[in-house]
Amino acid sequence: MTTALVQELVRLPPGEKLQLIDALWQSLDAADVPLQGGQVEEVQRRYGEMKANPAIGLSLDQLKARLG
Repeated sequence: MTTALVQELVRLPPGEKLQLIDALWQSLDAADVPLQGGQVEEVQRRYGEMKANPAIGLSLDQLKARLG
């Protein structure tokens, strides 16, 4: 990436920067963003919790309602 391109991108309005960030993020595959050690352990802990007690989970509709 050239310096000129970076300079042009940082001058974008905030909304366009967010659109660019989203487009770039969506272009990545899961393998492009590996989890770090602590993140792997946390995912495993939470997965174990959910397997042991599925009632603690939320449906997508419940989560949307909670988030507003």
